[in-house]
Amino acid sequence: MADVDFLELKRTGTAAALVFPDINGISIEARSGELSDLTLAVSMGSAGKREITQFFESHQSN
Repeated sequence: MADVDFLELKRTGTAAALVFPDINGISIEARSGELSDLTLAVSMGSAGKREITQFFESHQSN
């Protein structure tokens, strides 16, 4: 897979992770760089489902 395709998949996954809660009335609030740090950690394999879940649970604002 080309690097451009991989970068696009990261962007798409991140966007989907933000849109789904928004559709359900939940806002995600994070400091500058936190979401990109999570995205990079997932792409490098150092963050998984547990870390993603913890991030979104701790950064939601209703």
